[in-house]
Amino acid sequence: MTCERVELMNKKLLISLMLGVLLSLTEVLVVLAGITNDVGTLELDPPVGQVNYTAWLNIYGSEFPYSLTHPPEEILTEDGFNFAAGEDGGFIENNWQLSVGAFSNEGDNFPVNIQFGGLGDYSGTHWYYKFKWDGLDELTTNHTTPVPISTSAGAACPWILPVEVQETTNVVSFFGEPTKTYQIYRSTIPACDGCSNSNGRYLRLGEVTTDANGSGIYHDNEPGITEIQAWYVVIYFDDNSYGAHGCHSEPVDPTNVVMGEFTAVYDDEKSAVVLAWETVSETNIVGFNVFRGTSETLVDSVKINTAIIPAKQPGSPVGDMYTFEDVDVDDGQTYYYWIKILTNDMSDQTVGPESVTIPNAPWFYYFLPLLFN
Repeated sequence: MTCERVELMNKKLLISLMLGVLLSLTEVLVVLAGITNDVGTLELDPPVGQVNYTAWLNIYGSEFPYSLTHPPEEILTEDGFNFAAGEDGGFIENNWQLSVGAFSNEGDNFPVNIQFGGLGDYSGTHWYYKFKWDGLDELTTNHTTPVPISTSAGAACPWILPVEVQETTNVVSFFGEPTKTYQIYRSTIPACDGCSNSNGRYLRLGEVTTDANGSGIYHDNEPGITEIQAWYVVIYFDDNSYGAHGCHSEPVDPTNVVMGEFTAVYDDEKSAVVLAWETVSETNIVGFNVFRGTSETLVDSVKINTAIIPAKQPGSPVGDMYTFEDVDVDDGQTYYYWIKILTNDMSDQTVGPESVTIPNAPWFYYFLPLLFN
C-alpha cells in the first residue's frame, strides 16, 4: 500500500472520528437543553414589551381528599429566563420561552400552566395555556400552535411601587382592581452574580384585598428581610384555578408619575399635622383633596378639606409645592393621610398613606388652666 493511500485513509478516519464526536456532543447538548426549554407564540403576535407571563405547576395537597393547591405556592415569570437578554428574556422577538426546569419540583408529565397578560396597547388581553411537560430529549419543546386569546376584556395588570423600607419591614404598595384579593410573591435569588433582577422564581407570601380605589399594601416583616435584596410581584388569580384574569404586576411607569415627595409631620407649636407635597408636572391636574383615617384602608377615611385645593400651575409641565394643616387631632392617636389628585380627564390618582402619631401632652398641661384661675 502506497504512502498516499495510507495518508488518505488516515484523513478519512480522522474526519469520521471528528464527526462522531460532534454528533455525540450535539446529543449531549440536546439532552441538557431540551429538558428545560419550551417555546411558542401567541395569537396576535404582540411585540416585545407588550406581554408578561406567570407560570405554575399543578401541585396537589398531601391530605385526602387531594385538592389542587391554589393559589400556587411557587411561580415563574419571564424575568429570569436568559438573564443576558434582560429582565424580560422570557418574551422576546414575539416568542415566549419558559424554563420549566427552573421550578423547584418539576417532573415528567407535570401539568404546566402559563398565563400571559397584555401590557400597553394590549392591556386587558390575556392568553392562557396548559401543557404537560414531558422532559423529552429535544433541543426545545416547540409549541407550534399559537396560544389563543382567552379574553380581550380582562383586568389590566396591577402596578407596583418601589419597595419602601421602614426599619425592619419592607412595605409593598400596589394598585389594581378595587376590592379584589391579590396574591403577594417574593424572590430573593438574583438571576446571576451581580444581577439587578431576580431569577424569575417567586414564592407566595400572603394576600391583600385592595380598597375601593384599588390600593393595596403588604408588610413583609420576615426577620432580616431588609438586609438582603428582594423582588416582589403581585398577581390576581380568579377562583377557577386558572388565573384567567391575572398577569403579574409591573413597576409604575415613570412617565405617569405626577407627584413628588409627600410628607406628614406633627408640629408642636401649631398643635397640628402639617402635610406637604410637591408635583412633578401639572399638565392634567385640576386640584387636590386631603383624606384622613385611623387605619391604612383608604375606604375608611374621610375628606378633611372643605374646598378643593386648586392647582397652582394647571396645564403646565412645571410642578409646584403645597401644604395643608390638620388641627383637628387627638393626643395619642395615629392618623393616616392621602392626597387625591383631581384631573381634568377624571383619571384621578391617590397618593399615600403617610402616618403620624400625635404625642400625648405633658401631665402638667392639663392643670395650667387651674393655675391661672
